Amino acid sequence: MRDAPPSRQPPPRGSARRDARRPETPPRRPAEDGIPPAAVGRRRASGGTAAAGGIATAPATAPAAGVGPRESPPPAGAAAPSRGSPAPPSTPATPRGCGATGIELAFEGKRPLADIEAGRRLVPPVDVDWGRPCLIYGENFRVLAALLNSGMEGRVDLVYIDPPFNTSRHFTAGPSRASTVSRSADGDVAYTDRMDFPGYLEFIRERVVLLRDLLSRRGSLYLHIDCKVGHYVKVILDEVFGPENFRNDISRIKSNPKNFGRKAYGNRKDIVLFYAKRRGSNIFNDVTACLGDGEMKRMFRRTDVRGRRYNTVPAHAPGETAAGRTGGGWRGMLPPEGRHWRTDPAELERLDGEGRIEWSRNGVPRIINYADEHKGKKIQDIWDCQDPQYPRYPTEKSLELLDLIVRQSSDAGSVVLDCFAGSGTTLVSAGRLDRRWIGVDNSPVAIESIRKRLGAAGYAFHDLSRL
Repeated sequence: MRDAPPSRQPPPRGSARRDARRPETPPRRPAEDGIPPAAVGRRRASGGTAAAGGIATAPATAPAAGVGPRESPPPAGAAAPSRGSPAPPSTPATPRGCGATGIELAFEGKRPLADIEAGRRLVPPVDVDWGRPCLIYGENFRVLAALLNSGMEGRVDLVYIDPPFNTSRHFTAGPSRASTVSRSADGDVAYTDRMDFPGYLEFIRERVVLLRDLLSRRGSLYLHIDCKVGHYVKVILDEVFGPENFRNDISRIKSNPKNFGRKAYGNRKDIVLFYAKRRGSNIFNDVTACLGDGEMKRMFRRTDVRGRRYNTVPAHAPGETAAGRTGGGWRGMLPPEGRHWRTDPAELERLDGEGRIEWSRNGVPRIINYADEHKGKKIQDIWDCQDPQYPRYPTEKSLELLDLIVRQSSDAGSVVLDCFAGSGTTLVSAGRLDRRWIGVDNSPVAIESIRKRLGAAGYAFHDLSRL
């Protein structure tokens, strides 16, 4: 394995940063209204129904439409999503993780799980010390397979990925700036995001299948995607993980307000789909957000003799307690009808002794809460984490965004994985928060950008491009 990054050169044919395949012919365009040109999904023998755009939903017990051998070979220069996979068997595997709904996404070229797992088994294990941070140059399906075959199954606590969005664009990076909306004509191609739509869906699905196997029982997946393809990707994630393990669809405000001329609303957001490997077992640290000055003043309007801001809440709460101390008496009174004491009367007595109970003129007790003891507010599913104004790499995400995800869904010492590593923001966040990390990318431009950002020390670099 080489100790230096590969020379600056375009990615291998059939692959790129984020592992997007590069067909020689441009992707087919939608006929109307931006509907992706998905190959026609067919009604299944058991009664599945095709929807607009050739995508179908069908019962999990029925064989998937288009499952089996691909009907035509991929274009010259395009690689199948799972390089090294054998020819599909004649009998499709039963999909996993369809959950209680029994729904899956059907599209042409969808491969049986047996094929994906057979392709995984063909990849040899690698002799790598996974106990230290690792940056890997290589095609991510094969690298993920090598991880699984080298003892990493069930050992990753957090996966964050920001895969291609099927934009039909080339993304470049030059010495002064990386392309976002503006592009440099003479920049190096960082990655190419051009696939036909069914091929794109299968590209995502095959990698998600392997990522699920790498996750621990306490693990979580955060998949960053846009609103054009996100609803298709969500159905794939429901199929692989089970809809019961869906946690959140997070709206991420990515930019300042737009003023485009098209007849539509400005698009300021993309989405992050959050899934648990096993609902209720996933790491979730209840990280909270600090109150702003304005919020603090609105919530804590009163000031005591020492100058501390505070508010009060009733000492009782809705709902009667048929049995138990919170339904009994305290200081010779019962809670009002239909309510119970907010805490055990003994605790109320302690609070009163510390001056934490405020009594009204009518003798009604209220519990005092001080602003300087407030633990923060619950984080909601709309995040204002805008992209960097001057990115090092195309589609670079903010460190604030990754810090929140890493802090919320992993612990110190957890393994964090990003197999579309790009600019390396996930790796930077994981490292500074005392997590172990594995970053994978097959763009030489991405690898060079990450190594420049991280420096040369503190991690191992492995070239698995010939795996």
